[in-house]
Amino acid sequence: MFTKTDEKTLTYNGGFTIWRKSHFDNLKAISATLTPANVMKWNGPSSQLKKAIINPLGVDALFVTDFYGGAGTAERSADLMDIIARLKKGDRLYIGAILGYHN
Repeated sequence: MFTKTDEKTLTYNGGFTIWRKSHFDNLKAISATLTPANVMKWNGPSSQLKKAIINPLGVDALFVTDFYGGAGTAERSADLMDIIARLKKGDRLYIGAILGYHN
């Protein structure tokens, strides 16, 4: 979906609709495994569905999006994909600091 333009810039090439269809198919497949017997299991299909909805990229990273110079908040990948959904071919994403942390 992206081409790295330089060290801190990605250019959007399109492809979100293909990704969205794949994400939808994944959610549909997880939903199909829900049954009355497993709906309350803490690590069953309900939990997997929740994880897939809030973190569709399945990454451990959090993304801080800040368009207006504010503090921003760290969010899971669903918020990033919501931003990508609104991009047009040729739009650019600028990458700021990448922070790591250890437990």
